[in-house]
Amino acid sequence: MYQPQYIDILLFKQQVGTLAVFDRAASVFLQVLPNWKARLLDAIKEKNSDLVSDLIHQMKGTSAMMCATPLRDHLIDMERQLLGGSLDALYDALEPLCVLIFETESELQFLRSENTFS
Repeated sequence: MYQPQYIDILLFKQQVGTLAVFDRAASVFLQVLPNWKARLLDAIKEKNSDLVSDLIHQMKGTSAMMCATPLRDHLIDMERQLLGGSLDALYDALEPLCVLIFETESELQFLRSENTFS
């Protein structure tokens, strides 16, 4: 049996009370992620630290609601780095962030294709 690594299904069920809404929540999350990532990268290029901070905070909350725990944890670390320094502190975190986004998206697509939550 497949054990998700990037989405905590049990935590999602515990928080929401059911898995019946998982597919819809995953669909919305998958729609939001690419635009969020593009906006974050643009804000970093523009050195807009306020927008970067807002975007990281927004996706941290969204990831927590989706129980995308590794992504949420990485965003918490990025938020701390930003609070403790400048945007330059985030550059080393961008590649792992992109990998986590890719892996999270892939896992959600797989879980949705299994159609075990509807």
